[in-house]
Amino acid sequence: MKNKVALLVAALIMLIMIGGICVMSVGAAGRRVSGGEIDFTFGGNANLRNTIELTLSEVNNLKLEYKSKDIIVLPGEGDKILIREYLYSDRENAKATVTTLEDGEVIVTEGRVTSFVFFGLGLMQGGERIEVCIPDRALKNLFIGTGSGNIRGNHDCVAEDGRLISQAGSGNIKWKNVSCRELLFQAGSGNVHVSNLTGAVEIQTGSGNVTGEAVCGSVKADAGSGNITMEEFSGSGELSANSGNINVEAVAVHNDLELETGSGNINLRLPEELEFHLQINTGSGSIRTNCDDVLSYNKKGNSAEGSVGANPILTIRAKTGSGNVKLHMK
Repeated sequence: MKNKVALLVAALIMLIMIGGICVMSVGAAGRRVSGGEIDFTFGGNANLRNTIELTLSEVNNLKLEYKSKDIIVLPGEGDKILIREYLYSDRENAKATVTTLEDGEVIVTEGRVTSFVFFGLGLMQGGERIEVCIPDRALKNLFIGTGSGNIRGNHDCVAEDGRLISQAGSGNIKWKNVSCRELLFQAGSGNVHVSNLTGAVEIQTGSGNVTGEAVCGSVKADAGSGNITMEEFSGSGELSANSGNINVEAVAVHNDLELETGSGNINLRLPEELEFHLQINTGSGSIRTNCDDVLSYNKKGNSAEGSVGANPILTIRAKTGSGNVKLHMK
């Protein structure tokens, strides 16, 4: 009896594996039509398969285009940019291709092989990573894109007047310690976590959360169905969420600030010495502030307006469809 059970289990495992391979083979055929290939691996680790060296004198703008890899940006040394590819496949066409344009733009594009790995009874994609070592302030512009991977970075790799763009389809983005002219972070269904940033910062997520710490400058954040949290915020901007909450702790506000959410709550903490004009609106929620003595409320109590301080030089607006608004001056 035990032997029969063992045989049945073994047969079931084989069917699952064969079925998975068949399904993936169909996908592989579709990929080959568009130039892609599929590679299957049973266990093992992603190893260093390729190293790309770029001389700084030949690179102004760097663009990385990957579909499924994690990308990590690290501090570099000397006069070179190093790109290390840790891959499952050792096939030559699994390595990235490098295209150099006349204006000093270099485009690194993921190889043609997509690897799927069997671990036990499961089939998974992922575990591969790209390490990019860039010396401080080495680039004018940097673009990093990945489909299902995560992105991490932690230093000033672009010039002060440069631009940094980071895009992830379904992965998370974490970036810190960057000061430059423009910073753009986009995540389809992942979270974005940034800290110690200075510049014109734009953050967009579809269903993920936005978290910022010590962000300084003009900030525009848009979360589809996630929450927005900003701590030690210093600057101005627009923060909006369709159905999430917005929580902001500001240590300084330099220009107009607007917070808006469809059905979430707004919690805003401001410096005690700040002078500003305030507008608060909520469809069906409540309003709570510690500056009610200078505010005028409508009859329903869901709209308030007034000036805080003798010389308000900016405007702060908070609007929510069905949530509550809480403002505290500390």
